[in-house]
Amino acid sequence: MVAHLPSLELKCEFQNQLYHLGQEINFNCRITTSRDVLITEGRIDLICEETWREFFTITVPISGGAPRLRGEAYMQPPTRIKRIAEKQREIFTHSSKIFLEMAELVGPTTHEFSSILSLETFEPLHATWGDICWKLVVTIVTSNDGHFRTSKEVLVDLGQK
Repeated sequence: MVAHLPSLELKCEFQNQLYHLGQEINFNCRITTSRDVLITEGRIDLICEETWREFFTITVPISGGAPRLRGEAYMQPPTRIKRIAEKQREIFTHSSKIFLEMAELVGPTTHEFSSILSLETFEPLHATWGDICWKLVVTIVTSNDGHFRTSKEVLVDLGQK
């Protein structure tokens, strides 16, 4: 049996502070390679996860019985209106930047890349009545080993500065 070791190790650093929509996040990406690697794409994404509740009203029978027969017509059982809540969740990419394309990294060594991610100014749709969690995700795609990812939560305020 032959073990296939990963060709790289990935670390991403940025200043841990409160960011506002419209601001920029400066980040450093450190890639440690164990052998020659062809990187097809290096990307950083600001991922937004929204969680909120939606309320619906439905009509339900008061008694669990079947409709009763009265003469030749069925009588509908008595009903009441019931309010239900459903938890909703949506995950999407809010802002994104490609910082590395078609780069050949040689040998066992460490490579450092710096870039800036500009945050978009639009607010998530359910920001006013839901909970929002933000995460920075760095993805490196190689030609032979696939995807490598690292992520870290980040604080983003919805007000523009």
